[in-house]
Amino acid sequence: MRMLHPRPLRNHRTFHQAAPAPPRSPSPEHHNEDDALHLDENGPGDGFMPDPDIENSPGDGFMPDPDTCVQLGPLFRTFHPHLTGLKCNINGDFIDQNLPPPLRTDALPTDWAPYESRVAFETAEFLFTRNQMSAGQIDTLLDLWAATLIQYDDSPPFASHRDLYDTIDSMPLGDVAWESFSMSYKGVKPAENVPPWMKATYEVWFCDPRLLIHNILANPDFDGEIEYTPYRDYDDNNQCCFKNFFSGDWAWTQADKIAKDPEMYGSTFVPLIVGSDKTTVSVATGHTKYHPPYLSIGNVFNSVRRTHRNSLVLVEFLAIPTRPYIADYPEQVLLSGIVTGWCPKCLNNRNALDGDGLLRHREHTDLLIQELQHKQLWYEYGIVGDVVPFTNDFARADIHELLLLDLLHQIIKGTFKDHLVDWVGEYLEHTHGKARAAEIQDDIDRR
Repeated sequence: MRMLHPRPLRNHRTFHQAAPAPPRSPSPEHHNEDDALHLDENGPGDGFMPDPDIENSPGDGFMPDPDTCVQLGPLFRTFHPHLTGLKCNINGDFIDQNLPPPLRTDALPTDWAPYESRVAFETAEFLFTRNQMSAGQIDTLLDLWAATLIQYDDSPPFASHRDLYDTIDSMPLGDVAWESFSMSYKGVKPAENVPPWMKATYEVWFCDPRLLIHNILANPDFDGEIEYTPYRDYDDNNQCCFKNFFSGDWAWTQADKIAKDPEMYGSTFVPLIVGSDKTTVSVATGHTKYHPPYLSIGNVFNSVRRTHRNSLVLVEFLAIPTRPYIADYPEQVLLSGIVTGWCPKCLNNRNALDGDGLLRHREHTDLLIQELQHKQLWYEYGIVGDVVPFTNDFARADIHELLLLDLLHQIIKGTFKDHLVDWVGEYLEHTHGKARAAEIQDDIDRR
């Protein structure tokens, strides 16, 4: 996708590098605008490096001029001048930018704990991850394996599927532990005919999101496919080109806001991408509906996020209580507390979508809820007054700003299935009659 940038670059400097990767920036002391910059092969993700020859460089870092460009094939890239992703220690203090990352573990190559051997580990990986064999089949396989080892007074690495699962769960590294709590409705209840969901208790299972984010950032599999500094790419016509999340205007704008605090200079912006979808779990839950949120970060390449590769992680399971006005409703409207048929992004009525309605905003919605009655909120603004978006607990988050277009319900189902297909059906009946229209639609379905 391309668009004209509102402020064209004044000039492009000539840069050379061996591979198209975010480069190490030149130091101010050695930079010459008239000379070509020859970049060493540091690999992606190094960010801007302070010059070790300049006093206080490890703490201050080098902040490049906003018009500094790096040539990446046919494109020119400018990096954010302040959120430059400098290396730091666990306390946030900048360190020597040439230091390699610390080792992830001190274990010996022969240490397969909690597995007794490499064979045990690879057996667990094959059965649980690659083959995804059922518990009963695992027990059958282990029994057959054990029968072949009796004559040698030996046994398989696992006694049963439960032994296998317990070993996997005891791994000290890997997924963040699951936690749980219970919740129930504590609001006002009607005197009679109390809905079952108001009386029920719901169990919520979750992982610590902060630890999940740490795991993604620390995953060496993403080396070369993760970015630490927002940037903008331009072609020869000064058109802005978008690809990964960090190349977008939103990431740059957020970095500008964060950089208003000079203490943030040199840090890394880690935007969270959260999605969810309703699902029904039938086994051992009585067909309970759950609302599992997923989490990723904007730093990894889009190609990595689309193929998952542990950059998209499950955060929690939320049981869904059935309420009259949100039952079976698309998740975006549920999360934003908007009435069916209203847009979660703007205030236009569904019967006047071409109007000049204002965009929804958290402060405006809060003010309306404070000043108006529920009935007026519902019919005039499309707001469910007693639903509080979860993003209200975060100072910088606005659910209306963060929501993206729902391609499934708004475009595919809403425009094509619910509107266009019905319109074509009505047209065929009006033109050819019901019998002939049914024949034509059957012919279309066969194709």
